Amino acid sequence: MMNDSLCIVCLKPSQFACRVCGRTKYCGGRCQSQDALKHENICPPVLLSDDIKDEVYDAALKVVNDYGDYEAAEKMFLTALSKESTNANPRLTINLMRGLSCTYAEQDKYDVAKQSFDECLAKSIEILGRDHMETLDIMNEFGDLYVKYKKYDLAEPILLDCFERRDALFGENYTDTINTMYKLGVVFTFTGRYAEAVQIYIDCIEKRKILLSKNHPITFETMMKLAELYMKIPYYTKAVTLLYECFHISAPKFGSIHPHTIRIMKLIVQAFAALGKDEEVDGMMEYIAAAYTRHGEHELAEQIIEKLKDYRSRHPRAEKKD
Repeated sequence: MMNDSLCIVCLKPSQFACRVCGRTKYCGGRCQSQDALKHENICPPVLLSDDIKDEVYDAALKVVNDYGDYEAAEKMFLTALSKESTNANPRLTINLMRGLSCTYAEQDKYDVAKQSFDECLAKSIEILGRDHMETLDIMNEFGDLYVKYKKYDLAEPILLDCFERRDALFGENYTDTINTMYKLGVVFTFTGRYAEAVQIYIDCIEKRKILLSKNHPITFETMMKLAELYMKIPYYTKAVTLLYECFHISAPKFGSIHPHTIRIMKLIVQAFAALGKDEEVDGMMEYIAAAYTRHGEHELAEQIIEKLKDYRSRHPRAEKKD
């Protein structure tokens, strides 16, 4: 579930909220204008006719966001649904069903989550229409469930349908469109369609650099996903170039021995080793050892030094002539 302090469109820190509902946050007028068509169809005061039931829904989300207590939220959603008349307020019922479906998914209850999403999506299509943004959000979350459980053959058609509809409604540069496109890249990666996945990740990176910035965590995550795919294909030279770009984001932001940074450096070592660039392997491993030493992690530094010694014994250097 989205962090309430971030802009709903670009995920940057929010500056103000919708004047009607006071909930949906924006960083500025440009993002609010971009989101206007979607938000007018889901703005809670328009959708929710019963303040008490609205409070039940909000309380369930608060339990999840503040405490991570999905079991308690599940009970709250079920209680609210048992009291809610579908005919009286079908849109609230859809929201409650959606919240319950996501809660099941977070608790790894695949079978009931799938059934709940099926029912929720069918009701949303019936009441709101297949192109309504809330319906598309449910489709996207349903696709997430399938990806989580590696049901890629089921995830692809629902995510592709969601992407095409979002693209037609809001364009390829809209945040939700890009997010669904990224998930298709994940599906293509795990189904061995590497060329398609590479192109999707490249497109997502370029769009997210413009929309969010190069250093944004979501952009960084996408760059890492592409770098890991390059390693898998393998395109080691391309991987090294991208990994160094990731390194220059991660090291200043997280630190030289943060797990993100260490993982990047180790992948660089693997790529250099595969390319037979022994001197570059030496340099990077020595850098990792020195970073650990500077931060007092002497045992970890020694482990890297031992690995470097082992690598050198297996890849002896030719003696340099005078």
